[in-house]
Amino acid sequence: MKKFTGFFVALILAASCDVIDDPFAGNPNPGTTPGEETVLRNVLIEEFTGHRCNNCPNAAAEIKAIQALPNIGERVIAIAIHAGPSNFTGTNPVYTTDFTTTEGDAWASFFGVVGLPTGMVSRNNWSPTGNQHLVGLSAWAGITNDLIAFEADFKIEIEAAFGANNNSVDASIAVMPLREIDGNHQLVVVITEDNIVAAQTMPDYTRNDNYVHQHVFRKTFNGAFGELAFTSSDPVGSEKVFELSTSLLPEWKREDLNVVAYIYNETTQEIKQVEKLRL
Repeated sequence: MKKFTGFFVALILAASCDVIDDPFAGNPNPGTTPGEETVLRNVLIEEFTGHRCNNCPNAAAEIKAIQALPNIGERVIAIAIHAGPSNFTGTNPVYTTDFTTTEGDAWASFFGVVGLPTGMVSRNNWSPTGNQHLVGLSAWAGITNDLIAFEADFKIEIEAAFGANNNSVDASIAVMPLREIDGNHQLVVVITEDNIVAAQTMPDYTRNDNYVHQHVFRKTFNGAFGELAFTSSDPVGSEKVFELSTSLLPEWKREDLNVVAYIYNETTQEIKQVEKLRL
């Protein structure tokens, strides 16, 4: 990340969607002629976790294993959301780091999180009356493999840089529909942080005071449920650019921060595309 001094000068380091030529024979998502440039769908794993949850390190290890898979892993983005039962997420004299957030609590309430660890893979199979969208870690790889084979419905490009004195982030998010839009779609942009060393209960119920927490959700730029980005009346190829800024807390390590942007269908909650940029 290029360092800036004084006022924000320019947004740099665009991170475009993965683009390759005809990656899958017999493509399950029609609309792209073989040989044309193809934008592939990325997958977001929203991992609900807690630092006092002994099974949660297993979930983190599963995400690491999925992200290590060849030709797939680099297109799997994760957000660790510390939300759910307070006996797993709360602080005490030995678990002093408070990872909880207002947005995380809102997601846990909306999606019906009652136990940890659990997760959603691009919010696949969401229902307002059930919890089948919340799945255990053993199901994440299979759902990821199914979803990642499709072409993307949207293309997202992120440009971002630190503001004055590194106390904020300014982001420019370009989004373009690649096929006809069905219903309203919301854009959410968040900050995550890697390599946070803090206490964690381990599978054997011991406490690891030097556990390294990854892709920890910190805050959103535009609210837990984002802002309206596209409707069914927006034509294919109509790019929109969203200029957003957010403040940063002093204790967040600037070299370990990421901007993650995703777009989801407001009715089905399904995340149609996601991108990540390391600051």
